[in-house]
Amino acid sequence: MNDPSIPAPWSARRRFLLRFGAVYFLLYSFPFPLNAIPFALLGHESLPWSEAVGRFAAKLSEWVFAPWQQGVDAVVRWVGANVLDAGITVGPLGSGDTTWNYVQLACTATAALLAAAAWSLVAKPRGGERLLAWFRWQLRFVLALALVGYGAYKAIPAQMPLPDLERLAQPYGESSPMGLLWTFLGASPAFERFSGCAEIVAGLLLVQRRTATSGALMAVGVMLNVAVFNYLYDVPVKLYSSHLLAMALLIALPDLPALLRLFFARGAAAPLRFDRLFAWGPLHGAGLVLRYAVVGASLWSTLDAARSQHASFTSSTGRSPLRGIWAATRCSFDGVACDGFLGGAASDPACWRELVISYPRRLVLSTAGDRFERYGSTFDFEARTLTLTHPERPGWKAELAFAQPALDRLVIDGDFDGRALHVELALQPERRWLLLDRGFRWINETPFNR
Repeated sequence: MNDPSIPAPWSARRRFLLRFGAVYFLLYSFPFPLNAIPFALLGHESLPWSEAVGRFAAKLSEWVFAPWQQGVDAVVRWVGANVLDAGITVGPLGSGDTTWNYVQLACTATAALLAAAAWSLVAKPRGGERLLAWFRWQLRFVLALALVGYGAYKAIPAQMPLPDLERLAQPYGESSPMGLLWTFLGASPAFERFSGCAEIVAGLLLVQRRTATSGALMAVGVMLNVAVFNYLYDVPVKLYSSHLLAMALLIALPDLPALLRLFFARGAAAPLRFDRLFAWGPLHGAGLVLRYAVVGASLWSTLDAARSQHASFTSSTGRSPLRGIWAATRCSFDGVACDGFLGGAASDPACWRELVISYPRRLVLSTAGDRFERYGSTFDFEARTLTLTHPERPGWKAELAFAQPALDRLVIDGDFDGRALHVELALQPERRWLLLDRGFRWINETPFNR
């Protein structure tokens, strides 16, 4: 009878897969988490060492991280143009799902395959316990920092803030799947805090060897939920969330046979274990302290940044002086008035119907043709000018003049899409929104589902 406490011998295929995984995730993640360490230790600007750490981080970026990223970008663009015939017009967007990211994925997988093959040719056929220990440590550290970072921005609701006027005034059917998800999560700060705390706890559990398996299993549950949201609501973080989920699964994978025997076969199972990276006690202890210091500092600094971002959403200083819903009382193009547009059908579907302003740098325009579009906006209150840009129309710009004859009146004139625009708007009374005011009820005599 096989003793489950005795590890199975390492086959050549198993060693190759381990080497491929180690190289692949190292290349995929680099320079993270190394580029996060100086900024995690930087903390608040009031700390005495913040200036010195800031200078060190700048030099490290200049000498290592920036050249690496520039080199990767050059390789990805060359492979995309000359090998895959993929036109890359948008650069890397961090955790996006652009063409660049998919080509990078192909390049990373190819490089990892070649490196693993070369490694297997020159390496002696021996067990992979030491490499497995380092590989799991690498995945734990990368995943822990990612989880506490994302978790902090949910624990202090900053990633998905409460729906603003733009969302609340937007027709329900005009929401994108991602916009609907952001509204769904942001409408319940308590749920967002709960999900953020779950990510933070999973990340902290990954730091210590004794709790790493528990942290990995918790991370599987958390990241599976996140990845499914990203796939089914078309959030452009599918690649990154899938990799984080894969990291959690790989960390837990060596312990899976023991867990299955324990929970399903009710047989003997060897104790779960993570091998030490360093046999010498003081070195092992120093590494543990350093890991906790970096992850803890990252959590603290990210919570501080999330608090500042959350305050910018909720404070009056982050809002536009013209904040509100402005309904058009008169609109004309080239001197021709849009008759009937307030009552429904309009003579010109381009006529403005409503202007929703929440923040200084953007606004939302609703037209008589039932279009609901977001624009970048720059109000110059001294020159009384308004400049509009469109995020989906590069190079498009509208230079307009505005006047405010009364606090609740706004007049806008200028060239808009090659036509002379004149629109008069009135500020609407503040509304109470059911989505934000309904709140929690212990007792519901009848379902309240609108």
